[in-house]
Amino acid sequence: MPSPIPKGKGQPSLTLHRYGVGVDCHSRFFQVCVLIPDGTELVKIERKVPALWAELRAARAWLLHTLRERGIDVSPSDLRYTCESTGQYHMPLCLAWKGHPAIINPSDTGHVRRKTDRLDAGKLAQHSLHGLWRESWMAPDEIQELRVLSNQRAKLVAERSRLTNRINSDMLRFGHVVGQLGKINGPVVRALIEDFCTNGSVAIHRDHFSDTRIPAGVVRVFDQRWKRVDALDQEIKMIEELCIKQVDDLTWRIGEGRTSSGRQLRSNLESIPGVGTQTVITWLGEIGDITRFDSVNKLLAYAGLDPSDEISAGKVTGAKTRKGNARLHGALRNAARAMLAHAPSCKFSMWARGYMGRHSRAGKSKAVHALARRVGKALYYCHLKNEPFDDSGYQALLSESSYPFCPVEEMGLSPGVVQKLKGNGLHTSRQVVDAFYSDLGRRPGCGKVTVQAVATWINGHTKRSQDRTRKPKGAEASETLPAAEV
Repeated sequence: MPSPIPKGKGQPSLTLHRYGVGVDCHSRFFQVCVLIPDGTELVKIERKVPALWAELRAARAWLLHTLRERGIDVSPSDLRYTCESTGQYHMPLCLAWKGHPAIINPSDTGHVRRKTDRLDAGKLAQHSLHGLWRESWMAPDEIQELRVLSNQRAKLVAERSRLTNRINSDMLRFGHVVGQLGKINGPVVRALIEDFCTNGSVAIHRDHFSDTRIPAGVVRVFDQRWKRVDALDQEIKMIEELCIKQVDDLTWRIGEGRTSSGRQLRSNLESIPGVGTQTVITWLGEIGDITRFDSVNKLLAYAGLDPSDEISAGKVTGAKTRKGNARLHGALRNAARAMLAHAPSCKFSMWARGYMGRHSRAGKSKAVHALARRVGKALYYCHLKNEPFDDSGYQALLSESSYPFCPVEEMGLSPGVVQKLKGNGLHTSRQVVDAFYSDLGRRPGCGKVTVQAVATWINGHTKRSQDRTRKPKGAEASETLPAAEV
């Protein structure tokens, strides 16, 4: 095809073929994809071919027949196709199909060897031609204003934290560990530091101070820092008031084509345990229109909380979580930490504590990440429905009384698992279940095998409890069965 630019150099652009065939090669099968332009549409045909000689020859005949049905007559010797392969996995296909193969290493398809602005523009033009990316949502001016205010507050809070951390660090230089009592800028710790700087002694918590006085120069530095901290407090308070006013004054879109006032929506979102005003402000500023997300999983992916499986040869080889929106991601994780700390009786918190206890390595980090994902789900549905949070629809952990009470030897576990459980002082099934939902994975000798064995036992009895609550087929509507304990 000649260049459509009149003043161009007249060089031909990439040839637009009548068809395209791509093959992903594996040791046991080949994934074939055929693309055929049809007017303004692109016909896509896919087939999975086993890595057997007869199947490969039959696949070539199928491919040629498919092309002929679309009006494309290609001889076997002229067949073009592109394979992505490592090693020699492509050779059976190439020997069976012959023709004109193009063999590409997977590392070459992830990026281009040369990188210039013209190449990037050409690549993006091809993406646009094929509609690879969907249209981006452009935030209106009022949402952009909310984002600026929220980001400014975050920067001011970070600056205040740096100042208070420096005060604590300089106190440690002279042997004072008063920072253990709480926040440096809190009413107790700050008053103690100021009294010690002025008088060289304090009336309470004397064991958190050494005998070394704070030098006069350091005292003057502290005074300047306290003044800046006070100024930051005022600025942060002013920004927070502006954020709340901006949210309350706006009308927000919710599900089913409805709208809601900002005050009502903010109240419903704040009903979720661990979710405060600043989390809601960050949520609304980054999400904006909730209806632009077709599903909750797309929103979680936007927040960097939805892992993507890496699949090769039909098997999951790994899971990679994309970064997503950093501000929204951080806000959800902070809400998860707040839920764990301040709402221990919430079903989400109970689930997360059990999750934490079953992981010996990085248990808290994994639990916070998993809990942040569930906070994101709760925010999504509360926002979409504009209803307050209600955890009655979430199944709580079954109590230990739901399981048979017996010695650990009678639980049907292997002798090795029984020995490890008894070595940690767990002699009954009730103690084992308690530990499973608290810290079993972190106890000495209780690794994945022990935790999995206990989980299998618990799941088996959970299913039995659920089966007992089901009504027998054909029973009358008035008949009921005793419910399992929850």
